Amino acid sequence: MNKHLVLAIALAALVLAAVSLLSRPTGRTESGTKTPEWHRQVQQLENHLGRLEIRLNDVERELPVASPSSVPSEGETSPEATQGNVATLPAELARLASRLDDLTYRIQGLEEDPINRGYAYIKSDSPQLRLEGITALRRVAQFDATARETIRNMLYDTNPRVRMEAADALGDLSDREAAPLMAQMLSDADPNVRREAVDSFADWGHKESSPLIAQMLNDPDASVRREAVMALGTLGASDAGSSISQLLSDSSADVRQQAADVLGRIKARDGAPALLQALNDSNEEVRGEAIASLGEIGAPEAIPYLRDMYQRDTGRDRIRLVIALRSLGDEQPFRQEVQRLSDVAFSDSDARARARAIQTLSSFARDQSRDIFTRALQDENDRVRQEAERALRNR
Repeated sequence: MNKHLVLAIALAALVLAAVSLLSRPTGRTESGTKTPEWHRQVQQLENHLGRLEIRLNDVERELPVASPSSVPSEGETSPEATQGNVATLPAELARLASRLDDLTYRIQGLEEDPINRGYAYIKSDSPQLRLEGITALRRVAQFDATARETIRNMLYDTNPRVRMEAADALGDLSDREAAPLMAQMLSDADPNVRREAVDSFADWGHKESSPLIAQMLNDPDASVRREAVMALGTLGASDAGSSISQLLSDSSADVRQQAADVLGRIKARDGAPALLQALNDSNEEVRGEAIASLGEIGAPEAIPYLRDMYQRDTGRDRIRLVIALRSLGDEQPFRQEVQRLSDVAFSDSDARARARAIQTLSSFARDQSRDIFTRALQDENDRVRQEAERALRNR
């Protein structure tokens, strides 16, 4: 017999079993207290339903296309969780009916091609199946206007995970027609949805949205603020430098770090004062990004501060400082660092230190260090010779 038909028959049997619960008498627990008989019947139905779900998963695994996962639907409770904790018969029947409904959609979907399956899942009451419906439709939505329109409609879904998935899909699909709807998502109650909407504008390269995204720099959620900074960097919104600079005093270190990085990427010259302040940030990642960005935006007033840091630095930001100072016209630290690392590459007794010196020179002074790499090919240590060969290969 067709596996799908077997499953459909089993579903019908489960529905009949659920209806029969309404007329069952009561029994007693082991402690002697009176317990509704339907409690035991519900548990039997739970077990039957669980076995059916396992069989359905076995069928789905045989399909050539990735099939839905068995992640419980929102609000679904496992059989174990209901042991001794069944509230009322109507509530339990409603919950089981929801699971049966999900299985019905999945079984119907097995009879369809993957695209029709996606449309079927979209109509489900289960958020998990709607998510899987979006996943199925996004495979063809690039060339199918109806599929794209269906995914756009999911931006209005009641479940935030579904809205987030729809926004993500539309971003990947470069569906700029969804821009007006995506702008509305920037006001969504769920921060994950807002963040995904910001990311979609960045994916599209939608420069016209820069003013809207700049407003998200004031979002109450740190992850949204960070995403907004990243998006403005991707869109090259150089006129947002002043607003981004204000985030260098944000309560979130991740936001401050992203702001320091993006100010350099968009060459925001007006961000120099805030970046100079960020050189004293309590977070070393923020300090590192501030160093690099001061060099990228061309802020000569930063030279004495960076020089002082270079003299005091024990190694972590040394190369960043050298690169930044060189970009600002101060070559001496660059020459000094090349000489120091060259001495390590030839004189240090630790082969690991010699190898690291070759690797570091390759990262910031490859052209000036080719003679050093060539000499290092004669090193007695395999790792040092390998680093030298790699540095000479890279152009």
